Amino acid sequence: INVGNGILSPTLPLDDVPIHIVHTLDDLINSIFPNPNSITSQTLDQVILATTNARTDEINNAILEKIPGTTHIRQSIDSPIEGHEDSVFNLEFIQTLSPPGMPPHQLGLKLGCTYMLLRNIDDSDGLCNGAR
Repeated sequence: INVGNGILSPTLPLDDVPIHIVHTLDDLINSIFPNPNSITSQTLDQVILATTNARTDEINNAILEKIPGTTHIRQSIDSPIEGHEDSVFNLEFIQTLSPPGMPPHQLGLKLGCTYMLLRNIDDSDGLCNGAR
């Protein structure tokens, strides 16, 4: 309760690792990525953990907006399996879903940003799960 009421200091020790409390998404992003124009090896080691895919997408989109450059939007390709064209599922509804391990239907990309693959695409070219 003291933390929520603002009585405690914004830095709390946790196993000798200070935790900085932030109050807005902008404050969170600025504390982890203070200079979106300069990506360093230290920046690449920083992460923000989120509780849901929707929250992760919101944070990722907010960070992407802060990085200079043109955002290129790529969409997933959705087509029914042959013989199931009359599926009971509406494609517009399916495109709103964001199941674990899958990117959103519309993915914003910017030149110079770091992206991590979530699936093995081509092992021989190094395009495998976890590759950046």
